[in-house]
Amino acid sequence: MSPIPDLATISDIDGHAFDFVIIGGGTSGCVLANRLSEDPHVSVAVLEAGRSRLDDPVVLSPVGYLKEFMNPEYDWLFPVAPQPNASTAHMIPWNRGKMLGGCSSINVMAYTKPAREELNALETLGNPGWNWSSYQKYANKAEKFCTPAPAIMDEDFRNLYNPDSVGHDGNLTLSFVPTGSNADSAFQKSLAKNGLNIRSDVLGGEITGIAKALSAFDSETGYRVSAATAYLLPALDRANLKILTEAYVCRIVTEMEAGGVVARAVEFEHGGKQYTVSAAREVIVSAGTVKTPQILELSGIGDSNVLEPLGIKTVLDLPSVGTNVQEHVIVASLNYRMQDDKNIITNHVLADKEHMAEVHKRLDLKTEYALVTNNLAFVPLRVASDSAEKLVAKKRAELAQNGPSLAPGLRKQYEVQLQLMESGCNADIEIMSSAVVLTPMAEPSKPHMALIAELTHPWSRGTVHIASADPKANPYIDPRYFADAFDLDVLAEGFKFALKVGETEPFHGLTKTRVSPPPEVDLSTDDSIKEHVRANIFGIWHACGTASMLPKELAGVVDPQLMVYGTKNIRVVDLSVLPLQISVHTQAFVYALAERAADIIKGVPM
Repeated sequence: MSPIPDLATISDIDGHAFDFVIIGGGTSGCVLANRLSEDPHVSVAVLEAGRSRLDDPVVLSPVGYLKEFMNPEYDWLFPVAPQPNASTAHMIPWNRGKMLGGCSSINVMAYTKPAREELNALETLGNPGWNWSSYQKYANKAEKFCTPAPAIMDEDFRNLYNPDSVGHDGNLTLSFVPTGSNADSAFQKSLAKNGLNIRSDVLGGEITGIAKALSAFDSETGYRVSAATAYLLPALDRANLKILTEAYVCRIVTEMEAGGVVARAVEFEHGGKQYTVSAAREVIVSAGTVKTPQILELSGIGDSNVLEPLGIKTVLDLPSVGTNVQEHVIVASLNYRMQDDKNIITNHVLADKEHMAEVHKRLDLKTEYALVTNNLAFVPLRVASDSAEKLVAKKRAELAQNGPSLAPGLRKQYEVQLQLMESGCNADIEIMSSAVVLTPMAEPSKPHMALIAELTHPWSRGTVHIASADPKANPYIDPRYFADAFDLDVLAEGFKFALKVGETEPFHGLTKTRVSPPPEVDLSTDDSIKEHVRANIFGIWHACGTASMLPKELAGVVDPQLMVYGTKNIRVVDLSVLPLQISVHTQAFVYALAERAADIIKGVPM
């Protein structure tokens, strides 16, 4: 890599005024920093609580996430409240990137666009102009697609795409990873035997079916591509952009004016001392689904019933802050010991230096071997389960009975969610094959693979609220997994479907034995499967909703311009504004969101 320009020092920030102060240098914060500072007459400051790590080889490596997850140097490890509806002995924390680039510097790089109908649902919920067409415009603006080379390992595991569905001139380099597990095609064929088609276009708004997904990966350099490398690095030499890392925001300083609350400054901690930076035009909160509501509440913006008992004066009573949390939930316990003589490449090869050297030479890889294939299947419930019609009818009847007693915003969400489920145009379940098995293995030097089932559209709604006036204290995260029992019904059907795929040829012929759950675990009844699911769930880092973009009367926190209701210059730009969860992995949504937000701020006509 070329030398990285120096970042800001505290003397560049403290006591100074900037047109825009961006709280958070994660995915959306990096995009905004670049786009807003394109105007040399505008000054921009970014406050990032984590370190830079712009030249950290762990972050740049496509398999670096194996060293980042659960490592407090790279991962915020936000603790999750005990979940009474899940029988896990302890809850795995919510992993979030602790550096510039945020989660785009720690994720597994999967780049998947939502279903057309899911994006159109945003407009149905009361956000004019937020639909598939506008989304695709801004996603394409972000994207720089690399035309793939011919298949290297598995000719049947194909790079399928429509060049008209992806952007070619943006900042974000996207590629199909050049490697695979040698079980990918077999997995797809086993899925096809169970009712799924292979998609010819992974980016055009139709998501149900099987696909090799794009990755935020540069096939020429072999490096991960994050928002920090794609958007910040090209802008770091701009005199009007200052990036300060290890700057932990404590609160937004506000005043009341006619027409609403006005942000004047941001207080933050750096090197153990308190500092202030002033905002001449706007404060933009891009701290993510966990930290954004915390910062708003510490600033007196939120539910007075949460704030007042902690001694925080309510500046703006906005009860919806920190509510409407929706998180994708996975069961990652379905693991197979693969056959030794089939050249199945999984994470066991990372410890085999001889094999790694051979792989590097054969594939001309420039960095660590990418154990990322992003072999994904998005499955409607009616494909995964013979009980689909009965389950949907159960939910329809339940909503008809309970709907009148629900809050209007939640009722509207549920009505849209039910329509999406009934249409079959989006996915209720995702099935992934993974060459990385994170659960304990009896033979770690041998090939193992996991089939992972994911609940994509949870009906349960959780909360993220402060539990202390101390900015350094973690917020109380309660995703309320399976609070709506329908989620358990659907995820159990997804797990059963994954089991069936694992027993279907040709994938089954590549396996030696199922090691988890072992054969002695009773999976003969729906109740036993649900018990297994309850004991083996994890969140998958896609939580949204804590600052939902909805009409205020429907429990919204921000309007369609992403401005916090009741304020004149506090905007939220991150995944927390997504009011209804999408089926896919979420980074492709966030990049487009931030690109659109930059145009909104600049006043560019839609």
